[in-house]
Amino acid sequence: MFKGWVVLLILGLGFMYLVNIFLGQAESENATYETRTTKTIERENFAKYHKKDFNGDNVLDLSTLSLEEGTTVWIDSDIKSNIISNFPNFDAMKQMIENQLVDSVTKTFLLEKFSEVEAKYLSGEMSSSHANNMLTYLRYPTP
Repeated sequence: MFKGWVVLLILGLGFMYLVNIFLGQAESENATYETRTTKTIERENFAKYHKKDFNGDNVLDLSTLSLEEGTTVWIDSDIKSNIISNFPNFDAMKQMIENQLVDSVTKTFLLEKFSEVEAKYLSGEMSSSHANNMLTYLRYPTP
């Protein structure tokens, strides 16, 4: 009886491993993000939204994009990674969003979400790791 459970456990773990490998390969092969409006933004085109300001600092110009498209570009940007690295200094993160994102609906959306997470984090409603994950994996809200 015990040997049967061990064999079943090993087979189950092997199946989970294979499924995980298959899904990982499928995600890495997908080079485009498709928005709900069926427009696609290819990763190669993300570079055109990265610009230098008059000080020579990198900025993300999302002013011509919708909130969905801007959020998609934001997710893969180096600027996002730099901003999130300042966690839990919300003032610095929001200041960096103000300085490194050119006026856009995405900038307003991000500032609102960062403020919401900050309020929940400071009130103790959200743990540090949960708040960090909320900011790191911030997505466009789906209806």
